[in-house]
Amino acid sequence: MERNSERRTAGFTLFELLITLAIAGLLLTIGAPAWSEWSARARVRTTLFDLAQDVAHARRLARSQSVPIALCAQNRDRRCAATGDFSNGWLIFANLDDDRPAVRDDQEPVLIEGRPARGVRLDANRRFFYFAPPHRRSTNGTFTACDKAANSRPRSLVVSYTGRGRVSELPGGQC
Repeated sequence: MERNSERRTAGFTLFELLITLAIAGLLLTIGAPAWSEWSARARVRTTLFDLAQDVAHARRLARSQSVPIALCAQNRDRRCAATGDFSNGWLIFANLDDDRPAVRDDQEPVLIEGRPARGVRLDANRRFFYFAPPHRRSTNGTFTACDKAANSRPRSLVVSYTGRGRVSELPGGQC
């Protein structure tokens, strides 16, 4: 015959469950802002890393193929936008007619099409960037990326006149 004290079933008591939920709620309250800031920083860094890779690739193409390459802000119909707002994405194309400002014509192939991460605002101080064949100067300028919810510091990608890019963090918290 079994005794009542030995018949305990597996599980939690109501008191244990409430204490566990209270601790979990406290940890979520403390950790949520840190998670939000971390994810915002990660989105900004990912956007600038992707853009820096595309800039490096455009530079290599211009030098190896001896063809002018253009990078511009993308509008909805896969053409160059008239502003320096790259938040809708960017196009890198062979600028066969070598026009400036760069305008993508139908016969000019799109080589790379990129987009910033969701929630990231990407601006530049230029409407387009030009990557020149060897022995010619490329366009220099700066891209600035920040989280739209302002949960992280803005970062920038500085493109030198040789076409090389470097990423740096900007002081202040405003985009």
